[in-house]
Amino acid sequence: MTGSPNTCPTCGATLDAERTGGVCAACLLMGAADEAPAEATLGRLAGHELIEVIARGGMGIVYRARQSDPVREVALKALPGAELMREEARQRFRIEAQAMARLQHPAIVPIYELGEEDGTPFFTMKLAAGGCLAGHIGDYKGKWREIAELIATIADAVHYAHERGVLHRDLKPGNVLFDESGQALVSDFGLAKIMGEEADLTRTIALMGTPNYMAPELTRGGKGAATTACDVWSLGVMLYELLAGQQPFRGDNLATILRQLNESEPELLPREVPRDLAIIAGKALQKTPARRYASAQDLAEDLRRWLRGEAIQARSQPLMEQCWRWLRRHPVWAALLLLVVAGIGMVISRERVLARINAETEAKNAELRVALSGALVEQAAARRMEAYMGRRPLLMGMLKQAAELAPTTRARTAAASLLSLPEAEVISNKIHYRGKKSMGEAVIPTADLQRRLTYRNMDAEQTHRRISLTAVDAPMENAEELWHLELSGSSALSADLSDSGRWVAFANGSKTELWDTEENKQIGVIDPDAPTFPTVGKAWLVDLHPTEPLLSWVDREGVLWSWRFPQEERRQVAKLTAPAIGIVSSPSGAEIAISTGVSVDVWKVREGTLGNR
Repeated sequence: MTGSPNTCPTCGATLDAERTGGVCAACLLMGAADEAPAEATLGRLAGHELIEVIARGGMGIVYRARQSDPVREVALKALPGAELMREEARQRFRIEAQAMARLQHPAIVPIYELGEEDGTPFFTMKLAAGGCLAGHIGDYKGKWREIAELIATIADAVHYAHERGVLHRDLKPGNVLFDESGQALVSDFGLAKIMGEEADLTRTIALMGTPNYMAPELTRGGKGAATTACDVWSLGVMLYELLAGQQPFRGDNLATILRQLNESEPELLPREVPRDLAIIAGKALQKTPARRYASAQDLAEDLRRWLRGEAIQARSQPLMEQCWRWLRRHPVWAALLLLVVAGIGMVISRERVLARINAETEAKNAELRVALSGALVEQAAARRMEAYMGRRPLLMGMLKQAAELAPTTRARTAAASLLSLPEAEVISNKIHYRGKKSMGEAVIPTADLQRRLTYRNMDAEQTHRRISLTAVDAPMENAEELWHLELSGSSALSADLSDSGRWVAFANGSKTELWDTEENKQIGVIDPDAPTFPTVGKAWLVDLHPTEPLLSWVDREGVLWSWRFPQEERRQVAKLTAPAIGIVSSPSGAEIAISTGVSVDVWKVREGTLGNR
């Protein structure tokens, strides 16, 4: 463009020769706006302008760099002065690059280029512009779902690395980066181990990772200590830190942290933390590797189960284990509790010894009581047929004493036999017997031998009977009756009473009745319309349970029946193998024996089964 002397030949603007000296001010301003100031750099490396240092450590320096082809900003990690370093450091740098080159995962920082220039090894990777998790811990406070989603994402990436033979061994918030979209990226594989390779360049704890996030077994060293379980532990530490806002193991120096890692348990998470998330964190932080999640994937899956509202696979610790962990966190209280438990143990031990001695003494005393009871019964039985005045009261006193020492059927049977004999008296210097029992009469004492049930004929034809309950020492005739009932019918009669004497059952030629002697009322009647029974040997036989309201009987057809009165229905138990001639309960009432003359059928009451002996 060609302008006049008073106009700019470039833009055509009017020139003021006096003020600007003929220079175009508009062009000067436009030129200043078009020219950006040159950005200061730290130098160049393999076609990359090093803009600023992002991180610096023993395993190299990370720069924000500008790549020229293609044009983009990257993170460049280099090992300056490598030629002056030990071979171990250079090999560690190569292992990190090789480990990252193996991994192509959305949540792992991708590597772009690996090379060396002028003796300085380097590799470039994606630049994460969103900072690291260490600077955002506080942003997650109370955001339980975001925490679970974040750790699940990181755990997926770690499991991906494990499947490809790479252990990270330095997982921590500082090594979790975020890109501009907020995507979490696992970075810094400077302490990674390639599984299956013999070389492990880690020599000191300082090189094994950040102590606060290290698994306890790594602090002890030893061959095979580094496993996938170590990375699961580190994931658990990060989960705990996000939930609690602080690390589970912390201290002012390395020794304190290492002692906590190996000897202490983390503090309980705050109450507001969801219980299942606390359980998941606790499982990942188990001191024993085998008790942690089997893989990082298992940890991620449990977190996603919680996110979906499903039941998690981890289980809360048993109460005993929780107590043990509490004691490890509070050693002073543990010592005091130990003293208390020891004292209680001594008391319990003493009580157990005394209890054992008392039990042994009681057992011996029981044996002595049974032996003495048996001796008294034998003595009474031997003197049963002696003829002298006061025989019955004397012998009955011996049997009562035997029953008090050890209640047995022998004492009760001997008492029944003694009561069946007539009483002796002296008339004109001769012994006479009164109260002689006639055919069909019987006497049944109670278990404690304090009362007796007597049923006897009241006439010569034996068709009128009287059944009564009296004191066992009362005379057979004209005794004061506690309860009585008069009966009419056939001479055939079977009767029984419970151990206490409260319930009485009897059968005669027309009916079988059950009575409550304390309330003097009839509880029930069995088959009141039955025809007259045949002879005594074929009449109904009745039996009362010693202590329970259970009546058993055998009918004229040889069928065993039972009735748990008064609620249950009367039911048929079984058909006997032959006609019955006797029925009796065991002392405990657990079994009822029915004699047929040639064999004994036994009914087990609880089991409801009938067998033959």
